Amino acid sequence: MSYKKITLKHNPSTEVFEYFKNRIINDFNAESIEDIKYFDFIINHLKLTLHQEHYLGISIFPTMLEKATLEENNATEYYAMKLLCSENLYANFVTLKDGSKIRIDILLDNILIARSNKGKFNFKPSQINNRSFELCDICEDSFDEYWENDKFFICKNCFNEFIQDENYFDKLLKMKREEILEF
Repeated sequence: MSYKKITLKHNPSTEVFEYFKNRIINDFNAESIEDIKYFDFIINHLKLTLHQEHYLGISIFPTMLEKATLEENNATEYYAMKLLCSENLYANFVTLKDGSKIRIDILLDNILIARSNKGKFNFKPSQINNRSFELCDICEDSFDEYWENDKFFICKNCFNEFIQDENYFDKLLKMKREEILEF
């Protein structure tokens, strides 16, 4: 299996590397394994690495590289998104294609859970007997046409954009975030 490598910053500096390192330890309660050339750490039994490359930037990836599990790849995306999106704690909502707004961390959680069952979905076209009161398990909106399996209902838009498309993470990063204060 290939591994996910996500660049957090393109302009590397020791200060920015230390900033991410401290956030990983403090925000995610990570345990440092090795801190010589790379910063290897464990979060919830998963081994990940933070690395600074002089011309490429600061990136995060599974420590086991090609032997990485799906869970480690998902964790890489999850923690990278948390690090990148929480720099402004209030810019936490994104607008989806249908106009609905959702917190980006909830959206990412929903996507990763649904992608773990990626190959097991069946399409249900719009028919009168398909109507239900279920909501999409990704965007939490209602739908007529959808993909389903034994655990999930995914609207057609979310399935195409976040399940089928392998570049979904880049799309999430490029989505404009809005500041919405929650109470």
